[in-house]
Amino acid sequence: MPLSTSTKKNFIRVGNVLSLLLLFVANAVSLNLHPSPIDIYYKHLTYLSPSLIFVGIFVIVLYVLLFGFVFYVQFSNAFIIQRVVTSTVGCLLIVSNLLMCGWLFSLTSEKFYLSEMFMFLALLVTLRFHHNIVVHFSPTSHPSTQVTKIIAFVNTPFSMYTAFTLVGFVYTGFLAFTNDDELFAFVAVVCTWLLAIFGMAWTVTGIWSGGRRDGVMGAAIAWALLAIAVQQREVRHISIQCTVLSVTMSVILLVIWINYGGSLSQAARSQRNIVVEQYAPLLHSESDG
Repeated sequence: MPLSTSTKKNFIRVGNVLSLLLLFVANAVSLNLHPSPIDIYYKHLTYLSPSLIFVGIFVIVLYVLLFGFVFYVQFSNAFIIQRVVTSTVGCLLIVSNLLMCGWLFSLTSEKFYLSEMFMFLALLVTLRFHHNIVVHFSPTSHPSTQVTKIIAFVNTPFSMYTAFTLVGFVYTGFLAFTNDDELFAFVAVVCTWLLAIFGMAWTVTGIWSGGRRDGVMGAAIAWALLAIAVQQREVRHISIQCTVLSVTMSVILLVIWINYGGSLSQAARSQRNIVVEQYAPLLHSESDG
């Protein structure tokens, strides 16, 4: 027997809260384990190990925004937000949080092949909900009454989460399959270029989303490249390359932001009136109720 809309919505809400709390507690507890993720980090340094300070700042911001989503935004009764919760995100956030718990557990157990598998699955899930959000609920397609909430607590954290799993997948792969041979320094160079190309493709063309650009994805990857550059100062060619790529991405992001008035989505802006008209009767009837 299929679940009613109300039951499905409540299940997703509760699941989002519990899974995010579980992931947060797992991270907090893991810091007191031996070995902790920090111990693992220093024990298995790679050519793509990022600065822990940069990672810490990123994770703090990500958690604040995700908590804003699960404890605040998802409980809004606005129709468009409820559609984001039940249809666009659905159970994907729950699954990704659980997979990240598996990644963390296997990482601290130094089972890097298993941790890479968990991160790969998490990446597939986050790419899915990120694509859904960018394509179907890009920032400029929302009614003005809800746009701030959705940009701050939906588009931004879900893009950051996807970027985190992408970079984490590459980093964990280095833990699992590489060592300190010079050959893998070259592989690291290739990987940083691929990350930069991926980030710039979202920022400049929106190639995988029908032209809907996502500047947050580009900015998050630029931040990750800068984190690698800071940590890899002794490996000068990697550090310099990551710095140049990060700065280049940041400049491109700024130019696009200025040219498109901060929307970063020319295609979405051109469709704004269509989407708003589509939801206007529903929003109107909801307010009447």
